[in-house]
Amino acid sequence: MRRPRSLAFDPQAGSVRRHLAAALLVLLVSCTDATAAEPESWLRVPSEAQPSGVSGRADVPQKDIYEVVPTKVDTAIFWYLAKVRLAEITCSQADFLTGGHYGCELGKIPILVRAVYGNGGTGMFSAAYKDKTLYIFHGSLGDIDTLKNLPLIISLPSVPAEVYTSAGSVK
Repeated sequence: MRRPRSLAFDPQAGSVRRHLAAALLVLLVSCTDATAAEPESWLRVPSEAQPSGVSGRADVPQKDIYEVVPTKVDTAIFWYLAKVRLAEITCSQADFLTGGHYGCELGKIPILVRAVYGNGGTGMFSAAYKDKTLYIFHGSLGDIDTLKNLPLIISLPSVPAEVYTSAGSVK
């Protein structure tokens, strides 16, 4: 009876082991890179001297607030928001980042901004724009364990000088 070949003594198995080891190394390196430190929070609450929240200001219509689609979040951060709180972008860039859902309006500029949210499935964003200052708030239901960063595109008549973003919840 013929003995089955052992992988330990098979010359072709050494090549297979080297390829498997290389693949495992690539996998480990990519996983380590992907789970590196979380980005700093984009939370930016107005100081006590500044008005807080969005009530009592010129509200931005809900139709002018767009979430960047999940498959484009990393792109928006890497290309535009890595070092700045906001970026003026073109209508075609806004359409790309929203997965084809952006509606470009005459007289409005698409502004990509940093925002935070607590519980995405139970809330919504609201925004107010007054005196070149943009206030973004995400309200949701339930306890908020940690705030998460999310790029938004907001159509505005001009580019803001300041952006404040906060979140809250109702239990």
